[in-house]
Amino acid sequence: MAVAPSSAAFLVRFPEFTGAPTALVDAVLADAAARIRSKVFNSAALVEQAVMLQAAVLLLLHPDARQMRLDIAIKDWLPVWQLQLDQMKQAATIHLRVF
Repeated sequence: MAVAPSSAAFLVRFPEFTGAPTALVDAVLADAAARIRSKVFNSAALVEQAVMLQAAVLLLLHPDARQMRLDIAIKDWLPVWQLQLDQMKQAATIHLRVF
């Protein structure tokens, strides 16, 4: 399990979530950290990036996303963030197999 970054660090990287309640952001970051295996990635920076991408995806899929006025970001950013996360996981897995 990865360590969850702070909500402040998350909001610097993803300012579109500024309208989300801090408690929700913290909870989603904790959920995202539980989903990311830190052993898969070879650096703390990549782990943090993966956790933040996973949290962004989870926040966009949250039932209250519309109330947080995130509905525009859903169609624009969900595929991008999910693709980035999938590519990071794939690259890390290939790296583990090769080396």
